[in-house]
Amino acid sequence: MVTSPFSISNSRAGQGEIHLKLLPPNTPSFQSLNFTYPLKLVCSTPHKLYPSESLNEPEENSTTPANVPLVFMLSYGGGLLPPDSISLLITLEHGSRLTLTTQGSTKIFPSSSTTIPSTAANHPYIPAIASQTLTTTIHNHAALLLAPDPVQPFARSHYTQHQSFTLAPLASLCLLDWITEGRRARGESWQAGSWTGKNEIWREFPSSGCSAEKKTLMLRDAILLDNGPQGPGQSSLQRENIGVFGTIILAGPLFERLGEFFVREFAAMPRIGGRRWGDEDDDAVDGLSEEEAKRLHSWRAKRMVQESQDRVLWTMAKVRGSVVVKFSAAELEGGKRWIESIWRWEGTIGREFGEGGFMCLR
Repeated sequence: MVTSPFSISNSRAGQGEIHLKLLPPNTPSFQSLNFTYPLKLVCSTPHKLYPSESLNEPEENSTTPANVPLVFMLSYGGGLLPPDSISLLITLEHGSRLTLTTQGSTKIFPSSSTTIPSTAANHPYIPAIASQTLTTTIHNHAALLLAPDPVQPFARSHYTQHQSFTLAPLASLCLLDWITEGRRARGESWQAGSWTGKNEIWREFPSSGCSAEKKTLMLRDAILLDNGPQGPGQSSLQRENIGVFGTIILAGPLFERLGEFFVREFAAMPRIGGRRWGDEDDDAVDGLSEEEAKRLHSWRAKRMVQESQDRVLWTMAKVRGSVVVKFSAAELEGGKRWIESIWRWEGTIGREFGEGGFMCLR
């Protein structure tokens, strides 16, 4: 028997790792970037930053990176076929930044006819499930912009997703997590067998009296869509003619201004029974000049008209240091227009991550 000259790989299917470090003086460098089928990671041209325009003010021993690497997370065939499973581990060292996106919607194909036998008499088979797990560690002054295209579950597909983020006290995260109705052109609207998503934000704080760090759960956001008899949500989404809905989570100092902007815009929305309907005097506390206030109100009025046309509904909440935004739209393009309008007007994404931050909105 011929002995192979290659070492035996311990990698499992669908596993990947991204480890990004900032080399002196301010050059991002991948310490590791590896993956196995069906996961594929493609590193594109980094987007340059200009420190003079950045609002980030790191510590004396930290610096704004010269550019932000852009990594595409792909799967062969453009999606996941149950029981495909993807597991990605991300580590961002001190001061580094990363934009992680996709080149199109992640399609969840229908579960195969080959299923796992079940011992339950009333459920003879358990459908195959596609899954994705993302485990991220972000160190101080590092930041992750996770903005993929939406997940697109086909009819009779089953999918589960778990994304966990551990942030140091001065780490930052912007997460865009959204899902579309499926293939409307084929008459599919929220006909996936099941879809489960869970996002967790953890913070690491130094424990008193020792060098070890204490990990605390700050936020857990979960969504369950099930087409079974007890399944909540899908029939309501169909009745309301919702084509896409999603979540934006903002945490950390780098996204503080963007989070506060969402808070102010939500407070400025017209409300029945309110005393004022977007009076311009409301912006006086923001320190805006008269000209800036006029421009803001002009943009806001146009945005609200567009929201009405695209049937965009949104709300927000501040949760233990994070801002959570929930939104929906009649169609995907309407949701993209709404997100891009706010992100470009406020400016944090383009300034701190370059044009790559808008890749999922193209």
